[in-house]
Amino acid sequence: VLIRDRLETIPTDRWNPSTLDPLADRLSQEIQARVTLIDLQGHLLGDSELSQEALEKAENHLQRPEVVASLQESHGVSRRHSSTIGTDMMYVAVKTSRGFARVALPLDVIDQTFWHLKRSLLFASLVALILSSAVGFVLSRSLSLSVREIANVATQISQGDFSKRVPIHRKDELGALAEHINKMARSLESQFLEITNEKNRMRRLEDMRKEFVANVSHELKTPLTSILGYAETLKDGALQDTQTASRFLEKIEKNAQQLRQLVEDILKLSEIESGRMELQMETFDLSKMVDEIQERFEEALQTKRIEFQNKIEPTVVITADPDALSQVLVNLIDNAIKYTHIRGNIVISSERWGGFIKISVADIGVGIPDTDLPHVFERFYRVDKARSRELGGTGLGLSIVKHLVQAHGGEVGVTSEVGKGSQFYFTLPATE
Repeated sequence: VLIRDRLETIPTDRWNPSTLDPLADRLSQEIQARVTLIDLQGHLLGDSELSQEALEKAENHLQRPEVVASLQESHGVSRRHSSTIGTDMMYVAVKTSRGFARVALPLDVIDQTFWHLKRSLLFASLVALILSSAVGFVLSRSLSLSVREIANVATQISQGDFSKRVPIHRKDELGALAEHINKMARSLESQFLEITNEKNRMRRLEDMRKEFVANVSHELKTPLTSILGYAETLKDGALQDTQTASRFLEKIEKNAQQLRQLVEDILKLSEIESGRMELQMETFDLSKMVDEIQERFEEALQTKRIEFQNKIEPTVVITADPDALSQVLVNLIDNAIKYTHIRGNIVISSERWGGFIKISVADIGVGIPDTDLPHVFERFYRVDKARSRELGGTGLGLSIVKHLVQAHGGEVGVTSEVGKGSQFYFTLPATE
């Protein structure tokens, strides 16, 4: 088609051997094949394999099979031995408006080209087969590993190990499956932890309930046993001895008061912990409250000749429930008086602590061992059990202090040194 288009551009007056023979040579170099140009009468006007002199002697080509065929169809093809160049050739001829263009290739060149093409195709097919096999193996192995990973993780999850996750290396259906399994594992893990935490919480509550019942029973048993013992002694005849009877009645009264205090403390603590207690917040002068509490303990302070110092400035105001804060201070001051040496010293002070007011109750007393410090605010915990009961303590005072302070948004703490004294403190949000 290329040759025919080139020929159609040549004017009729140049349709001769001097023009067409050089053109045949150029076209032959371009397409690497023999090119023959023939006029409508079958005379050769150009041939890449013949000189111009040879063209004039060449036989007429009008009856050549490929030329005859090109007259009937768009092109003609034939295979035969070329007498001109003495080799087997394949000829392809096309008709133009002023003649014919024919291209010829030796059959051995065609066969060789076909063989090279066939060999290239075979090689390409072999390479493609090897590559496809390799790719298939890699994909199959990758798929197998992914499925195995998913199966292993699914098995571990089914056995209760919800912390396992499937590594996601793919973005296909297996990757989506792995992501769904991981989501399921996270959900199961979260639910399992929630159930476990709830079980642990219930177990702790049950342990606390049992411990509380045991402690209450023990605390009730001691004064009740004393009351019963004194009552039986009086019944058996001690009533006749006025002095003994009076002493025993005082003991009974003291133990009864301890029982009443224990019951009141238990009810108070229960009210705070259950959340039933409603705080009635007011803003008031803290120093004035401490002065009022000091008056309540004046007799006990004078009995032990304790110096009581209120170092809280009158300018310090607190926003809190007055009754609750009063009970906090009463419990702390009562403890300080009980455990302060005769002629000792108790100091109430306050200071700004960030966004809080820190209130301290310091005494010069027996102090608390380091091993007991973390437990002093626990229910029924006593550093010296015998002395605590002797002094009338229930073991709930400091626990009530902690819960009341926490209900106000504050915290409690203690520092102490054995033989030198203790400092109990608590914080409350500062009033701006």
